[in-house]
Formats: sequence, structure tokens, C-alpha cells
Amino acid sequence: MREFWLVVNYANEELGRKLILEGLKCITGTCTMEGTVEDVPIEEGGRFWSDPASWPSGVLPGEEEDVVIEPGWNMYLDLE
Repeated sequence: MREFWLVVNYANEELGRKLILEGLKCITGTCTMEGTVEDVPIEEGGRFWSDPASWPSGVLPGEEEDVVIEPGWNMYLDLE
């Protein structure tokens, strides 16, 4: 199983605060700067979670369904 957890509290470049995420490959619980994940171009515009057209199946993911957000997608979580 692979999991990605992200909690963002605050970022504001005007105040000198930035949020930088860097993908790392972690093997057997060890994460190092070696083997960083390759850059993937981010798609233009964005996808909204609530829009069925944002999903390859054309259907919104169901509650407790496993979801894959592909590299390069610009996905906005617009649901409570």
C-alpha cells in the first residue's frame, strides 16, 4: 500500500513563507535525496474533484474508494 498524507496550515510568499514539496523514493522505510522522483509537467488549468469530467471513468469516486491522482494532474479538492 502507498499513502500520501499532506496537511497544509499556512503559506504566504508575501510574508516569506513558501510551501515546497519534493518527491522522494522511499525503499524499506528509508528516504534519501538520492533517487528523487522525476519532474512531471503539470497540466494547464485544473481538475475539480466534484466534476465527473475530471476522472478517466467519467464518474466521481465513491466514499471510501481508493483514488489515484496521477502525476501532473492539477486537482482541486472542492468538496467538504
